[in-house]
Amino acid sequence: MNRQAVLGCALALVMLAACGTTVPVRAEGGPGAVGASPGDRPSTTLGGVASSGTVAGGYAVGPAAPSASAGGGNAAATTGTGSSYAAGSSSPGAGAASSAPRPATTGSEAAVQGGTITIGALTAEGAGAYERQLGFSGVATGDQAALTTAVVNYINAHGGIAGHRVRLLIYDVKAQDAATNPSSAYQAACAFFTQDNHVAAVASYLSLVPANFYSCLQQAGVVVTTPDEEFSAAFLSEFANTVVEPNAPSYTRLMADSVDALWSAGWLTGQSKVGVVAFDTPDGHSSVDAGLVPALQRHGLRLADSFYTSTDTSAYGQYAGPVLRFKAEGIDRVFFAIGGEPAIFALAAEQ
Repeated sequence: MNRQAVLGCALALVMLAACGTTVPVRAEGGPGAVGASPGDRPSTTLGGVASSGTVAGGYAVGPAAPSASAGGGNAAATTGTGSSYAAGSSSPGAGAASSAPRPATTGSEAAVQGGTITIGALTAEGAGAYERQLGFSGVATGDQAALTTAVVNYINAHGGIAGHRVRLLIYDVKAQDAATNPSSAYQAACAFFTQDNHVAAVASYLSLVPANFYSCLQQAGVVVTTPDEEFSAAFLSEFANTVVEPNAPSYTRLMADSVDALWSAGWLTGQSKVGVVAFDTPDGHSSVDAGLVPALQRHGLRLADSFYTSTDTSAYGQYAGPVLRFKAEGIDRVFFAIGGEPAIFALAAEQ
């Protein structure tokens, strides 16, 4: 099996842990939200071995020394404090920020070596607390690091991928940083994966991640996959070689299909006045301009008004004015494209 095939198999299997658990991390800093920090991570046992320690930069798992059983032993893990966790390997991960030059080799070339393949995972452990505060305890994400590590342990215990053991590096985004300065927070995450370490690919749990993260990984030749991100068709075309979203349509298609379905269901009629809310980003505008607007036009409708928000926590204070404007204009049907927050819109409408 060649290197590309090994990479594809490993990434697909690691992503099994992430499916159905994505949340918009930037929402952690919103009104009434939890303090947006993972805080002290309790000491737990992952893969059968536990110890404690603190490191700034990442959470590394395995490969552990092979045991007498088939496939080798489990990944060793330690616990950490703060925005990122370190574990598993004999030496702790480096800090998230780095000024080191990028390696001459691509991410996959540097990471598939010595009988192992190094995969990164992007997590936000504080997301579960935010979901629970909103009352969604039944869909809380749980311990993302433990979920991912369990999958890697299983893979390694059963012979790895084509004879390659998987080494896992987990970077946990501190929610407060992602909420207040997402570009900087995710640039640090990319530096951890591509400069401080060299991963073959990244499995991400998170949605609404800024484009600079994907651009940074693309420059390093690192593939990233996510189960529930909000991408326009234009974005997926631009990053066709490095971004994979296997189980969700682009938001451009989602907007268009939603219009057709809601027209068929009678929610949209010839008298409907339509508004939309989205991020004020190229991706947000593209999902509206190439997805929503043409679909409305096919049914004889037009977009009466639009509202584009900032991508950080300042967006929460921006909803009141547009809500009043939509009301004054008689808009009675509102779509939420990339970054649009129906819950925040509803709260503003109630007030």
